[in-house]
Amino acid sequence: MYSYTQGFEKLLKHTNEKQVFEVELGEYIESHHVQSLLDIGAGDGSLAVNLAKKVTTYVAVEPKEKYVAQLRAAGLKTIQGEFPLPVPGTYDLVLMSHVISYSSGNHETLVSPAWELVKPGGYLLAITHGNNHHDDWGKLLAHIGFGESEKFATTFDDIVETMAEHGTVEIQKIETAVETQDVNDLVAALNFVASGSNVERSERFMRESAAVAQYLTDNYRDKTGFSFPFQHLFIRVKKG
Repeated sequence: MYSYTQGFEKLLKHTNEKQVFEVELGEYIESHHVQSLLDIGAGDGSLAVNLAKKVTTYVAVEPKEKYVAQLRAAGLKTIQGEFPLPVPGTYDLVLMSHVISYSSGNHETLVSPAWELVKPGGYLLAITHGNNHHDDWGKLLAHIGFGESEKFATTFDDIVETMAEHGTVEIQKIETAVETQDVNDLVAALNFVASGSNVERSERFMRESAAVAQYLTDNYRDKTGFSFPFQHLFIRVKKG
């Protein structure tokens, strides 16, 4: 049976995303003199704990009970629930890392409430994928006939347009990688990305696992193992 948490933890085991994000966000926090951070969708704490050390005030919002317990056990102030929800104060940086969903169109309900929590002179920063058919992920999905017919409620342009209602949008491209020694581990990690919380999508992807494994072997294998790149887009708007 498909498990969102197990899939997420499989991906976490093999991706360098948290390490890359820690460096990029750490540089951002330092260069913009961020003292207070609201982290919407903080996850399991593997990134949150290190980000919290870089600011004076850190507050997490996280819906999953298991991750809330981990965040609180690490000593982080955590509000449990799905955003938008009441959050006290305003912040130099409001972060939403892979919280905006392409399938649900939740950007319309997330961006404005998050913007209200940004201090004057502060930033709203959303991290997402570009749902681009021409990047490595898009090419893989197209190769197995998985992504081309998929209809999303939201496109990357929709997200940018919604953010732009609040100010000038800046976009930065960041690349991470999922790295494994065994192709089956890579397929399992990529299954989480393909499926998210949708059981049917997970089953569809895994029905093509042999084709996925062959494609990965042909294109993403080197002497040290397998490395599959992902492009992330940091979309930020400053509150004047």
